[in-house]
This record gives sequence, C-alpha cells and structure tokens, in this order.
Amino acid sequence: MITPSPNISSYDLLDTENTPIELITFKNQTAYGDRAIPKLTFELTSPDLQTRINALAFLAKILHKPENALYSLSYNIIDILLLIIKDDSDIEKELATRSVYIYTGIYISCHTIVNQNSFYILFEELNSNNKQIRKNIYEIFNRICSTDPEGVNLFLSMNYLPPLINKLKIEKYDLQYIILNLLYHCIKRGRPPHIPNQALECHSLEIFSQFLEPHIPAQLKIIAEKCIMALCVYHDSKVISCEIKIVQKLIKLLTNRKKEVRVNAVGALMNISIYDQAKKILSGTKAMTYLLNNLNDDHQDVILYSLKTLTNMSEDYTIRYQLLNNLDKFNVFLNHSNPNIIKSAKEAINCIKWKP
Repeated sequence: MITPSPNISSYDLLDTENTPIELITFKNQTAYGDRAIPKLTFELTSPDLQTRINALAFLAKILHKPENALYSLSYNIIDILLLIIKDDSDIEKELATRSVYIYTGIYISCHTIVNQNSFYILFEELNSNNKQIRKNIYEIFNRICSTDPEGVNLFLSMNYLPPLINKLKIEKYDLQYIILNLLYHCIKRGRPPHIPNQALECHSLEIFSQFLEPHIPAQLKIIAEKCIMALCVYHDSKVISCEIKIVQKLIKLLTNRKKEVRVNAVGALMNISIYDQAKKILSGTKAMTYLLNNLNDDHQDVILYSLKTLTNMSEDYTIRYQLLNNLDKFNVFLNHSNPNIIKSAKEAINCIKWKP
C-alpha cells in the first residue's frame, strides 16, 4: 500500500491528470452506480488510510451533484465527515472539510450542520497549522452565516466572534478576506445583545480601521468598510468611530480610484454622520467638497449614499449654509430614474432649506 506523501495536497487528489493512479479510484467507483453512496459510507470508516483517502476524494467529486448530496444525508455521511475532521490526518481533514463546504451549498444539508457539536468540531480546527483546512472551515462558516439566520445566531451564541476577529491579526490576506466576509454577515444579520456588544468588546472597529490604510488591497478595504457600515448602525459604534478617527480615514477614501471603495466609504460615513460629533468632524474637513463631487459619479449607490450623508451633515448650521449655494446639484436628481435617489434628493433639499 502507498503511504500518501505529506507534500501531496488533497486538491491534487481531485486532479486525475496529475495524481498518481494509486491514489484515485474514480473510474472504479463510478461503476457502483446507485450503490456508490452506501459503498462510500463503508469505505469512509475503513481502518485502512488509503481506502479512506480514496473514498473522501471520490465523495468530494460526486457531491457537486445535488441529488448525490441529498441522497447521502440518509447515510449520515456528514456525521462521519465530522468524526474524520475531529480525529484523523491532515490530508483526510482537507478532503472532509471540502465535502462539508459543498454540503453547505444545499439548504437542507447546510441546516443539518447548524448545531453546537458540528460548530465546535469545525471551530477547533481553526487552530490547525494546515492553511487549507483553515481556509475550508472559514468558507464553511461564511456560507452558513450568509444563508442561514439560525447559523448566525448559533455562531454568535457560542461566542465565536471575538476569537474570529483575533484571527484577522495572524492570517494572510487571502484568509483575511474570507474572515472579513464572515464577520460582515455576522454583524449584518446578528441581533442584540450579541451585536454590537461582542464586536465592540473585542475592539473590532480598531481592527477594521487598520484595513483602511493605503497599502491594504482594495478587496480588503471594501469588505472592511462594509463591516464598519453594518456595525455603525448602532449608536455606540458611531461614538467609537469618531474617537478612533475612522471618520478621517473614510473621508480620504472618498476620492479613491476604485469605485467600490468609494461606494462603501460613503456608505459607512452615511451611518456614522447621524451622530452629532461626526457632523462636527466632517465640517472641519473637505468631506463636503468630496461628497458634492461624488454626486457626479455614475454609480447610483455613490449618489444615494452621498445625498444621505450630506442630508445628515446639513443639520449642522455651518454646513447647511454652504450647501444653500449648491442646491442646483441636488435639484438635478428630482427627475432621476431611481425613486430612492429622488426621495433622498427631496429630503436633502428640505433639510438644507430648513430654518429654525
């Protein structure tokens, strides 16, 4: 029997052109037809390492067909995979976590994974030294929390948000991107008291702020801005954002050459600027000029968020006075094709014209 080299990735096992023939059994397994799933169930629990690896590789191949995934649920394959993830070798864990990720793409099987035992086993493996295992598990939680409200509630109730935020400090860019997406879904879909309390207690805004620095890739900036925007729906988050100078960083991003960076920067400012101290900070910067320029943007979200942010800012008398000389820039949106933009333009004009 061939012992798999520690240098062989589980994804090499899925590549029949580059994988040693001894490590794959796809052609033989296909002959089982309807018996493939029962046969795999038996082979996944085999005492022979090679047999288990072959079965895991084939399972990851056939689960891409939803009918196979659903049929396999009656054989408790998810429970078998979780046992493998808990106890077995890294190469088996890579393949097993990949199969679990595929299961999360189907609502019924995804919901099957939403329980304390499954979450505990998966989250423990985020301490693995194997990057591919960690990546698979981040993607599992990300997909669950993006589609299943009960999954978000369970994730937060198990207090997994603080250690996840700490993972941002040690992972590389590619995994940080997945983590930030997962955090965004938790913050956006989570409810009090878990959100915002858990996020704020572990200084998440300070960590998100670090992703707004010039040297950070645009993809990470964008999702960090989304996290800030979602978290700053809550008053305490607005206060902290002003205290740690997130507002100033967001203002600089209003002129970023990447459209999505601008969209989410102004979106975050839109939520923060409801707070009076934020209005004062904005009035002492070039924010109003940048936002007025953004009204010429061809991205409707940039226009919409800019209108709303300017409306918030106009509650400050000094800004309102300056905006009175720019009403023509708001009037052009009264006949816009987007009803939300029309509504926001009317609200902005009314607020700017308001007199005590």
